[in-house]
Amino acid sequence: MTSESDPISDIIAQLTKIARADGKITEEEEELLAEAQINLMTYDEKLDEALDDGVIDETEKDLLRGLKEQIIQGAWEMASLSDGISEDELNMLELLIKTVRNEG
Repeated sequence: MTSESDPISDIIAQLTKIARADGKITEEEEELLAEAQINLMTYDEKLDEALDDGVIDETEKDLLRGLKEQIIQGAWEMASLSDGISEDELNMLELLIKTVRNEG
């Protein structure tokens, strides 16, 4: 994405702040952060490709919608692998879902 700030870095910074809310970042939270960063970068690359010609066609829209859902689904699956979803993880997931559903 072309902008003054890097949206992915901003989202990851917000997620990291939530993960640190209790004074520590657990292994599960680290994994969730890594998963989110990789998937957001993939989405960003595909969005840049779609915008390359100045038009996002229906096929590209469908691909981008699918990637958004993959980001959310991947994050939920990652958080669900442990013995439960912690409050920090839940807050991270809520922010990620809100952000992804409102982006692009």
